[in-house]
Order: sequence, then C-alpha cells, then structure tokens
Amino acid sequence: MPVFRYALERWAADRFSGVLFVNGKLSEGQDEVYTNLVRAADAPAAGLNLDAVKVDVSGEIPAKFRRIWKEQETAAAGKLPWLVIRYPALAGDEQRVLFAGGLESGELASLMNSPAREELGRRLMKGEALVFVLVESGEKERDERAARTISEQIPVLEKTVKVSKVIEDDPLVEGPTLKSKLPVALAMSLLRVSRDDAREKMFVRMLEGSQSSAINRDAPVVFAVFGRGRILCAFSGESIKAENLEDAAAFLAGPCSCQVKELNPGVDILMAADWESVIEDREAVAPRVARIQIPEPKIAGGAATKPAARIATTQGVWGTATFSRNANGTESFSIMLNDRGVLVVAIVVSGVVALVLGLMLLRQRRVGK
Repeated sequence: MPVFRYALERWAADRFSGVLFVNGKLSEGQDEVYTNLVRAADAPAAGLNLDAVKVDVSGEIPAKFRRIWKEQETAAAGKLPWLVIRYPALAGDEQRVLFAGGLESGELASLMNSPAREELGRRLMKGEALVFVLVESGEKERDERAARTISEQIPVLEKTVKVSKVIEDDPLVEGPTLKSKLPVALAMSLLRVSRDDAREKMFVRMLEGSQSSAINRDAPVVFAVFGRGRILCAFSGESIKAENLEDAAAFLAGPCSCQVKELNPGVDILMAADWESVIEDREAVAPRVARIQIPEPKIAGGAATKPAARIATTQGVWGTATFSRNANGTESFSIMLNDRGVLVVAIVVSGVVALVLGLMLLRQRRVGK
C-alpha cells in the first residue's frame, strides 16, 4: 500500500501540547476562551489536534511543567494567563515552542484556524496524495517561477511516478487493506499562501518552525503535505526543482514498509479536520474551531472587551440558526439561509402574495355584484 493512503487512513494526527499558566482563577472572558479551546480539541468529529492543560503558578507546579515555566517566566511576568503551545514530541528531539503569549492575544484565533488550512484539509480528505503548500516570498518573479515549476511538474509526476500496488489481505496491514472508498491515485495540487495575508501569519510561522534548520524568508518555500496534514519535507529557493519534487512524490507513492508513524519522516500541522469522515464515507463535519470566538485584546487603561458569547448554533438543511447573549445582557436570534433555504423562502413568499392577491380579487368581485 502506498505511504500516502496508509497515512490518511491509519495515522492519527500528532497532538500539539498547550499549557496555560495562570495565577489563581481566570476571569469570565478568559475562562470562556480556554473552554472554547478545550472543546475544540475534544470535539468527537473535526477536533483540533491539541492537548490543553491549565497550571496554576501560585501553587506547586507539576514537575513536567517546571522547565517550560522557567523558560517562559520572564516573558510572562505581569501578563498572566500565559499560553504556550509546542509542536508534537519527535523522537530524539525536544518539543519546540510554536506560540507563547497572552490568552487574549489577537494571534490566537489565526493560530487555531485559517482559510488555507481549511482548504488543505478539504483536498486531503478528497483523496489528494500530496499538496505542495507554497509560502511566497513577496518577490513576484521568484514566486511565479516557483509556482510554475511545481504546476508544470504535477501532471508529469502524476503520469510517471509509479504507485505501489494495493494487495488484498496484505499480511503487513492489520484489518482490511483499504478503509475508504477513495481511489488510490497519485493526485497532487499546488496551494499558495502569502506571507502578507494576516489570516495566514500563524500558519506560515507554524510551517517554518516545523523544520530543524532555519528557513530563508527571502525566498519562496514549498512544503510537501500528505496524510492528515503531515509535512514530509520543505524545499526553498533554488531547491524547488523537478528532481526534488519527484523524490517527495516517489516516497509517498512507494510502499509503506514501516507502519510505525514515529519512525517515518515528517511533522504534523495544527489543524482541525474531520478525518474519520473519509473512513466512514460521510460528509465531513465543519470544525468547531472555526466557530469559536476569541475576545479582543485589552484596551489600554480599561477592562477587556467582551464580545457576544455564542450560546447555541444549529445547522439545518435550510441554513444556520444562532442564539447569542450579548455583552449588555440582551439576547438575540439570527438565521443565515443557504441557497436551499433562500429558495424555500422565495416559494413561500410567492405563495403568500398569490393568496393575498386572490383574496383581494375575490373581494372586489363580490363588492361589484
């Protein structure tokens, strides 16, 4: 079985570790943010691959968190609660810090979710074996040259790279060889991400920090992503060339000789996607993390602003209904119709108008007699 299919069906996304350092009890707004993060991570479908724990520094700090607190104590002084998120642990490597900052940081929402990661998840769940995520340098000529190289190589690689055969009742694979109905094909695509896009700032930082060596930010960088959001490797600047792209594709198309994920190359991305929908052959559930709200940062000289707290959201065949309680204590109810809902409403309104006009015409006829 090819590596890309084995990874999609059997390798659960590695979990990032989050530690929230607090000094006593959280405020209502802070507790809401933390609760949203935990719920997003614990969602039964489309959960965020993040483990979050709260540590109170006013008491005895558990041994396993003492080192990270010592490293962060100076930066966190006077800024508690302080959130630290680290990459998944890799064999023989210490956990690197992805993010360290206040719980109400404006960067937190984009750290948990972004449009590019949503699109990346959709492509992988549709069966794409490899997505080349190109982080642009900002220099148009270099970026276009890199994008052109990748775009020109994709159809060539899809035709020429040999995909490992799927063997029925493979003795090296536990259970059914294939767990999904997706075709086993080396489908690939290019996904471009701009460094200037504020929504992708934290995603770009995450990609760059995933590599053991420093990334040249003055050059375009392409990350080869497969499975459930796993970065196989990265190529920068002049190394974005046909032979390197072919090597990445050939590895993923080759037989998965080692089923132990930790013994294979790669680092996972922090993202929420309903990966099990591929196995269960159903429509993917929207990630909960895409719907949580992060309070705005504190205003200088004043209290933290607190936006409307979303109490309940219901999705139906005609659209989405949301019930909210606002900061001033008032409550509101809103409905966002999808295309089907708009059509139904239009039909109902047309029917009511026709009924009213009919009654008016009937009344006029009776008066005229």
